[in-house]
Amino acid sequence: MSVEGRDDKPLKHILDQNTCPTALDHARTEVRNYLAIKNGNQALLLPPIVDADSSSSPSGDTAKAPQKRKNLFRFVDLPVTPEQAIRANFKLFRFIVHANIPFLVAENWFFHNFLDEIRPSYQAPSRYVLSHSIMDSEVARPN
Repeated sequence: MSVEGRDDKPLKHILDQNTCPTALDHARTEVRNYLAIKNGNQALLLPPIVDADSSSSPSGDTAKAPQKRKNLFRFVDLPVTPEQAIRANFKLFRFIVHANIPFLVAENWFFHNFLDEIRPSYQAPSRYVLSHSIMDSEVARPN
């Protein structure tokens, strides 16, 4: 048993510019076409928005253009360069110190599991490296 009209509520939210002002134009067009096909009203179909650069607003207002598609490099985990590892290690050290977290967290299985999820190629320093090498470098660093 389904509640009638309930399935369309999130879609109708996207269509309404007052309740969802951040929805992109191409998303509104897709939702409108989906609902038109679902309800059997082919007369309401709109052509899809293909290119953000070709659409111009006759009223002269500056509406947000849809973001261009990104390349796949943001989904690929490239090897961490030595410079990136050093920066990441210092940022991790500062986080641990300022959050008052024991250095033992660097050897926690759940912490490593989290790091593997967001950046598999990054190897976190051990608690010994954090508490000796990185701490010594941070203390010697001029403010």
